[in-house]
Amino acid sequence: MSRCILKHRALGAAVALVLGLSLAACGGDGGADPDQEPAAAPGPAVEAAPEAAPPEPLSEKMPTAGLEPDGRTASWAVAVQIGATLHALTAACGQHASAELERMHDEQRDAMSGEGVDPARFDAVWSWAYRHAEEKIEAQSPEDLAKGCARLIEMEEEARRMGEMMRHMALPKS
Repeated sequence: MSRCILKHRALGAAVALVLGLSLAACGGDGGADPDQEPAAAPGPAVEAAPEAAPPEPLSEKMPTAGLEPDGRTASWAVAVQIGATLHALTAACGQHASAELERMHDEQRDAMSGEGVDPARFDAVWSWAYRHAEEKIEAQSPEDLAKGCARLIEMEEEARRMGEMMRHMALPKS
């Protein structure tokens, strides 16, 4: 089996996870539970400590850094988007230490740079996609997040099995 096919299968699995996470975030129960008691009225206003300025509102559109000159999303930007989304889910699930997550991010950044992607463009798309993923993950119920974490573990195990299998196969030179 060629590397190209394996990459497409892995990409397909990642896309399915991203799509599932996105659709779950848009779903819901169709409204409030009629048996649930209404929330208590807020108490008196308490002056909060000054905070840092909130981040710029998150646009739904891909940043211009991830677009081709004709306005289409660059193919590399889709891979970065998937990587950032999986990174956010992995962080939320607590499956890797922060140092390991940083290493994975750096490896993806270096690989994209090696393919000719400007690191500043990579960073812009990655940050945008990561923030989007965080928002969707934070909106998940604990049960949905647990399901997403379990699926992520399954995907990692399958990727390891495929990697082991491929190590024993001779691949044609590209």
